[in-house]
Amino acid sequence: MENAPTVTPYDFQVCAITRDQASMDIAIESVFHITPHFQCHMPVYREEVDQAESQSRRLRSAVEHIVLQLI
Repeated sequence: MENAPTVTPYDFQVCAITRDQASMDIAIESVFHITPHFQCHMPVYREEVDQAESQSRRLRSAVEHIVLQLI
């Protein structure tokens, strides 16, 4: 996304496949429409994602700590 054009909108396609041994189990496709407005605010978005991931790690650590105390 960093090398994409910043003045025109575009579609960002994400595909995922899960497998069960040799056969395909589930295929998922998502298409996100990326606007120039979103691209201009990418650094802010990135900061917010980093902040959410940090809070997620802290919450997970707190839950693990409580569970270990209960054991």
